[in-house]
Formats: sequence, structure tokens, C-alpha cells
Amino acid sequence: MLNTIDKDHPNYELTIKIFKEFKDESLIWIVDRWADKNDMSKMGVLKLINDRHNFKEIADYLEIEFKNSTPKNLEIFLENCYENKHKYILNEDLKFLEKDSRLCWAIINNLKYKYKEDIPRRYNFRNPYFSLIFLIHIELFNFNIQVDELRHYLKQISNKDNPVVFLSKYIENPEFIDWALKYTERKNRIITSPNFTPTNSNDQLEKLLGYWDFLYINDLQKYCIEINKLKKSWQQNIFREKNKENPKKYFHLPLKKKTKNHLEKLAHLKNMSESNVLEELINKAYEEYREYK
Repeated sequence: MLNTIDKDHPNYELTIKIFKEFKDESLIWIVDRWADKNDMSKMGVLKLINDRHNFKEIADYLEIEFKNSTPKNLEIFLENCYENKHKYILNEDLKFLEKDSRLCWAIINNLKYKYKEDIPRRYNFRNPYFSLIFLIHIELFNFNIQVDELRHYLKQISNKDNPVVFLSKYIENPEFIDWALKYTERKNRIITSPNFTPTNSNDQLEKLLGYWDFLYINDLQKYCIEINKLKKSWQQNIFREKNKENPKKYFHLPLKKKTKNHLEKLAHLKNMSESNVLEELINKAYEEYREYK
């Protein structure tokens, strides 16, 4: 069912044919081929698809374009689409990406890094799924990216050491996400996508994981060092906040395992709490130090 072209319009049947043959993900490369015919830049195409929130809105744009075309031009265009259809990844092979923004951003960041000489830095990616299809089917069309390469990224960010698993204890906490993003921005120069200003916790998480997934995939050694620093800094932050609430209750003194075992045994023998045993030992040692001095 068309919205603006009625059955009496000369382009009605051709438009119906196009939308019957090419749907959803295919519409993005259809837009590009139509835009190329009308001398629209790649940046213009990217903005056009990012400004639309779903495939229906892209179809609505195309319908208006087709309405204002001539039947002859539309027929030539349809034939051109038929001839080139085999060059693009099938819609069903891309569906595993559609609801996974994190995976889309991970692939976008790695494609930007791998093909940094071919992707303009000024590109502004906002819709992760649409932007990824734009890269695969339009900007990097000549590199013939295959679906197996895309699935490989899924395996990588699903490994047990990935950021979400490593930070699983905290990753659902909005306070942690806000703190971790500020920490990451303070410690590192974030140039990964998404690079827009977050407006909610989900945006913050996508930006945070965009950086850490990229580091995890491309520099595992640095990732292991830096993600451990982040985790320890957050744990220290928790202790500091708890000490503000109740310093006596939440004071934390890190001890080696052997020393900790000794402390537990002394506390049991003396029928005292571990903190009281420590206090007694420290005071006794200090008195001995004063007498010696």
C-alpha cells in the first residue's frame, strides 16, 4: 500500500514492483543508487538515513522521489537494481545485527580503524544499524565485506573476558555507568563511536562499551591493564563513599591471604573481632616502638 501515489499515477505499478522486490535493509543501498543518479554525496546519504528512525520512513522518502520521476527513468532504475542485487548481503543475513546496538558499534569502530584511509573522519554515525549497513553496502562497497567477517566480531565480544562480562557485577548500575564513562573520558581520548553527547544511561553505556570493546578487540594487553585499573578505581570509590557514611564500620585494610588467616585465628583465640585484634596489636607495637626509641 502506497501513501502518496494512487493507482492512476503512471509510476504506481513500477513503484509497487520496487517495494515488493526490495525491502528493509535493501532500501539503504536503493537510496544510495537513487541518490547517485541525482548527484547526492555519500555524506548526504548518511544524513538522510540517520535522520529516519525506521525502514518505513526510508520507504516514504523513496516513494515521494519515485512519484516525481518519469516512468522511463524509474524503469531504467529498477533494471539497474535487479542487475546489482547479487552484490549485496541478503537482508536475512544481516538480521542478527538489527537489535544489537553494541555489536553494531563494535563493528563500526573496527571498520573505521581497518579502513581509516577510506572512511572520512567527518562522518557522523547516529543510528548504529543503519550506519553499519551504510558502511558495508555503500562506503566500503568495493571491499566486498562478507557476513562471516561480521559474525566474527560477535564471537569476539562474546568471549569471557569482554567488558560486559568482566564488569558484570556493576554494569547494570546507572551510577557505575555514569562514573565509568567520566573516568574513561578523563583517562583516555575517546574517538570511537558513538560520539554524540549521551542523554540517558543507555546512551552512556553504548559510548562506554564502544571504547572498551574496541580496545578489547585491538589491543588485548592494554585492555587487560586498563580495565583492571577501572575496576579497582570503582571499588575504591565504593569504599570511600561507604567510609563517609560509617568510617568505623566500613574501614578496609587489604591483607595477604596468609596474614588474613593468622588474624582470623587470633580473633578466634582471643574471642575478639578482627578489628579489635588489629587495634590491640598496633597499639602494642607502637608502645614497644616508643620504649625502644
